[in-house]
Amino acid sequence: MSTKHTFTILCLLAAVAVSKLFLASCQPTPPEPTATLAIIPTPVLWHVQHTSSLRWMTPLMNQCTQEQQDNTALITSEISAPHLDPNEADFLLYWGEPDKPAGYAATVGWDELAVIVHPANTISHLELDGLRAIYSGSVLSWRELDELSPIKGDIKVWSYAENEDVQQNLEALLALRTITPRAYLAPDPEAMLEAISRDPAAIGFLPLRSIDASVRTVEAVDASVQALSFPIILISPTEPQGAQREWALCLQDNLSD
Repeated sequence: MSTKHTFTILCLLAAVAVSKLFLASCQPTPPEPTATLAIIPTPVLWHVQHTSSLRWMTPLMNQCTQEQQDNTALITSEISAPHLDPNEADFLLYWGEPDKPAGYAATVGWDELAVIVHPANTISHLELDGLRAIYSGSVLSWRELDELSPIKGDIKVWSYAENEDVQQNLEALLALRTITPRAYLAPDPEAMLEAISRDPAAIGFLPLRSIDASVRTVEAVDASVQALSFPIILISPTEPQGAQREWALCLQDNLSD
């Protein structure tokens, strides 16, 4: 091959290389990747006030909230019955018949009032008159009710503050206006349960759904299930609609099982 031909080929190769470099430099620069921001919806907050008698309902309230599809979050507050405030909550939950509830009220379930004693106490049943005598203070010792009782000394009567819903349920059952001044006061059912479980001479009462194996129930032989059962009342400013209605129905469905 002649020098002239070799030079021509080299020139052609150089021209091709330059054209490729030029074309490459003219290609558009790919855009920088951009981060996508996830939009997190603001949770819908519902506030529920309930009495200590309904503390056992907290897991169920949370379960029914989690079943909602609208990013709902629940705030629960345990409030003494006289201080439940419909202006500070979406819902109130009360055990028993409240006095003139403001707004909308519906029964979502029932619970029984249960009389409890220490497991060492052998008494298995009481008539309402006997229970009334204990709580009025006219009977002071277990052996006045059962001569063979292994429990010596006075009955340790436990009660609650007079305006608490659980206390009003007992007074309604026994048709009592006043409780013996000798009664010890429990701040809530959990404290009542602990007190009775530690003292063989003690007697108290709880919502049936709050009882565990640390105490024993005493049958009220002449009281029907209906007489011992009290409604769980849901109160709201207006009748619940939409997701709030579904939440209330969830409570009702589970409490009817």
